[in-house]
Amino acid sequence: SGCGNVGDDLIVLVLKRYIETFFKDTADVSIIPQQKQYEEIKDADILIIGGGGLIYDYDMNNVRNYCDAINYAHDFRVPVYMMGMGVQHVFSDEAKTMYREALSKVKVIATRGIFDSNFINNDLAYPSPRTITSRDLVFLYDDVLKDARVSEVANRKPVLALSLADWQLSDSN
Repeated sequence: SGCGNVGDDLIVLVLKRYIETFFKDTADVSIIPQQKQYEEIKDADILIIGGGGLIYDYDMNNVRNYCDAINYAHDFRVPVYMMGMGVQHVFSDEAKTMYREALSKVKVIATRGIFDSNFINNDLAYPSPRTITSRDLVFLYDDVLKDARVSEVANRKPVLALSLADWQLSDSN
């Protein structure tokens, strides 16, 4: 978060807001800047990583970033959960090995779709009973859509609508 990717920043804010909704009187939820993550992790009661297409290996620094955070939290007995996780691709054996080792320490991984769950379970050997197939975290932010008024459209600039994969849709929706 805060690294220049607007989509990732929105996901982090939505996740923070969602968690605060359910734990508003019992937990302090903070977004940890990457440059301070190790200072904050060791004193945390829980670490939640998510979401978006964070699992990929075209930049090994990305692999090390997430695996190191998971391993560091594990060293300090901080339980790690991952929410809204997506897989872009993981081709190298080195990255697969690093992900397998680190993800084995994660309590539960909630993915943003069946492709992501299958890859994490089959290619990265994460146990399927600890995997929850869900959808992209931005779908938690539905109150923004509820506040939209059709009549306002004529008096403002055009709005770009993004279509995200929603694996929860069925024929009945």
